Amino acid sequence: MLLTGANLSAQTNSYSIAGVVTDKISGEAAIGAAAMIFADTTAVTTPLPKGDGLKHPLRGAITNKFGFFSLAKVPQGRYILVIKSLGYKRDVRRVTIADQSLRLDVQLEIEAKDQEVVVTSDRAPKPTQTISSLDV
Repeated sequence: MLLTGANLSAQTNSYSIAGVVTDKISGEAAIGAAAMIFADTTAVTTPLPKGDGLKHPLRGAITNKFGFFSLAKVPQGRYILVIKSLGYKRDVRRVTIADQSLRLDVQLEIEAKDQEVVVTSDRAPKPTQTISSLDV
């Protein structure tokens, strides 16, 4: 008996969540971004968690050089999908896997942080000498 991918998915009730993560402004791939799903046990009207309030991801993947990620063997259900990458705002959203795999492309926004850099030195500056073309 020959089973196709669709028949196999229907028998196992296991799907995937896949997509591409890019920079919202430049459109470039977000290489090395983390994509994770967590069980969503809250009511749909409950606000999504902020920060690092989610613990113990069910599945996770890192984007490749094209920004592509794939979370395989995801059973039917409701999940919270978190996409995060250094220097970007994290993207948190609810997703539902009902009877098919999910394709979801995500654009990350740059995380603006006010930072001040102060450079100090313990050494005294070296004296400089100005040379003009007349001195040569």
